[in-house]
Amino acid sequence: MDGENLFMENSSTSKVLGVKKIKLNMTSGKLITLNNVQHVTNIRKNLMSNSLLNKKNFKIMFESDTFILFNNDMFIEKNESL
Repeated sequence: MDGENLFMENSSTSKVLGVKKIKLNMTSGKLITLNNVQHVTNIRKNLMSNSLLNKKNFKIMFESDTFILFNNDMFIEKNESL
């Protein structure tokens, strides 16, 4: 993945500068680890793939303006400020 190009919806490409494991401290106090996170400088926002999270047993729910995250049916995070 390192050095590969990431193809975007607008037909442009960006170089993947690195791939790492990151740890996220959630506001709920839980810590989750994401593997194979790509660092792409041309993307200004942090993006997460719902389908890739689903493959790792994460469940993502959106209710009104609330985001709720579970992993293996265990509550991970709730954010009401979407």
